[in-house]
Amino acid sequence: GEGGSGKPGAREVYGGHSHVGTMIYLGDNWPSEYRNHLFTHNLHGHQMNHVINRRQAGGYNSVHAGYDTLFCADQQYIGIDLQCGPDGAVYFSDWYDSRHCHNPNMEQWDRGNGRMYRMKFDATYKPAVVDYITATDEQLVAAQLHPNEWHVRTSRLVLADRATSRKIAPAAVEQLKSMAMKNEDPVRRLRAIWTLHCIAQLDDELISVLFKDQSEYVRAWAVQLACDSVGRDSRPVLNQASVRTGLETRPTFITLAQHDDSLFVRRYLASAIPQVPADTAWQIAEALCSREDSAADRELPLLIWYGIAPFVSQNQDRAFKLAEASKIPAIHDYIYWYAARNSAPARDQISTSLLSQSGDERGAMLQLLAVAVRDQRGITASASWSKLSTELYDSRVPQMRDAGEAIGAAFGDPVLYERMRKRIADTSVNIPTKWEALRVLSTDSSPENLAHLTPLLDTPELAALVISLLSRYNDIEVANQLLARLPRLQGQENAAAMQVLCGRVAWSNLVLDRIADGSLPKSQLTAFYARQMSTLSDQKLNERLAKEWGAFGQSSVDFKTEIAKTSAAFKAAPLWAFSEGEGAAHFKKLCASC
Repeated sequence: GEGGSGKPGAREVYGGHSHVGTMIYLGDNWPSEYRNHLFTHNLHGHQMNHVINRRQAGGYNSVHAGYDTLFCADQQYIGIDLQCGPDGAVYFSDWYDSRHCHNPNMEQWDRGNGRMYRMKFDATYKPAVVDYITATDEQLVAAQLHPNEWHVRTSRLVLADRATSRKIAPAAVEQLKSMAMKNEDPVRRLRAIWTLHCIAQLDDELISVLFKDQSEYVRAWAVQLACDSVGRDSRPVLNQASVRTGLETRPTFITLAQHDDSLFVRRYLASAIPQVPADTAWQIAEALCSREDSAADRELPLLIWYGIAPFVSQNQDRAFKLAEASKIPAIHDYIYWYAARNSAPARDQISTSLLSQSGDERGAMLQLLAVAVRDQRGITASASWSKLSTELYDSRVPQMRDAGEAIGAAFGDPVLYERMRKRIADTSVNIPTKWEALRVLSTDSSPENLAHLTPLLDTPELAALVISLLSRYNDIEVANQLLARLPRLQGQENAAAMQVLCGRVAWSNLVLDRIADGSLPKSQLTAFYARQMSTLSDQKLNERLAKEWGAFGQSSVDFKTEIAKTSAAFKAAPLWAFSEGEGAAHFKKLCASC
């Protein structure tokens, strides 16, 4: 909308049905109460929704206005695009079809029934005939004052096009500068500076004046256009030296970050962080993070973090100082998490700091470190970790103990693994605790685990997890233990055991031995598992499989064509019409054995 549609400021949170084209009404035909409101087509509702943008902290929330603008009883009406015209009326198109969406088969769509409409307010409607191509530069500047944004944008576009081939008339440029500094309406001042930017006439002197403008929207756009209009090295306001010398003739980005009360302006400053030199970027982030009310804005912490994140690995000490000084809790957490995930020295420094921490402070830092190293393998434990780990493993606070074990698992701590082996062997330990111990041991492939895992096959709640862990050990005893229990395993556990047994040549031969001597029913070896054996590419196994079970033949050309046809039908169908998971279960139950 006017004065507030910048990249960091606007956000649509209004939900509901599928929406396509959107428009913020900035025309001069509809009643004034509609101005700056958002209008969007609703595919399934066959209507045009009416939404209000409400200011919230430094941004906006879009909420339903309480009533909509257009309803169509024809269920084949599907509005697509809409925009305001030179007469202030709204022009929109529809795609006329009984199918609304969710079907990727493009050939099914009827492309011959689209229509266009004009939606006008009769009481004030007047047709408009405009030719800006033949207008003078001064006339195009005058159009920046028009109440209908269509004229503003069209005339600006013509000026921008002219500026690519010749200089804009000096009188027109001066008119724009005067409008940018002196017009009482901040919307008109914004229009002027946008136009000056488009014709490459937004100079350093004017930017400096705009930094002091009473309107937060003008100051915010001055920040953005200072980055966009001129190269950073040639701008005194962006040059690091100007920050160091503290120029008093104009506010710098740093000064704005320190003193501007507008959260809207601070969003633009945060968005400028990636576009300025590193030292300036740090100073902007430090200034923004020093202000407690910055944490009250929904997006500002994330904008600051996205800007400063690339600099964290370049200057870890400064990053940690910012984290400790920040009055935005999220920045503290993001910095420590990111540094710990990507840097061994950072992990060492954090582990050392944990030695002197206690209570909630230690708990919070442990959680950050645990999340940072989660799912990582092969990272080296710091020297200080061995001093800390025993205390954490023995902690009576579950959150502390769990975080310590997660970190120890990422570090591959042999002391932790030995504790987990003892835990799963302890008959007094409950199932959930043993489950967590197994989850930790899943990061360790040591042969020492084998003797502790196989007894747990007789615990139904743990059998599936244990089978998956046993699959990594190329030990014939694993196959023997699984085969011994296979008749008792049911459902998912039985399927998991068969997949493990059919995954190695030696183990597959044992399965065939058991089927041959009658200790294992032949029905256990479905086509699914027999084909899995055949993919091991062992000639002797395949010969035996063909003799005792049957040969695998190639599908005929006609059958392959039928398979391809069926597959294509599913790909063309809407995703909600079938379940891939249910299909897999159906295949294994009814098709694989055939």
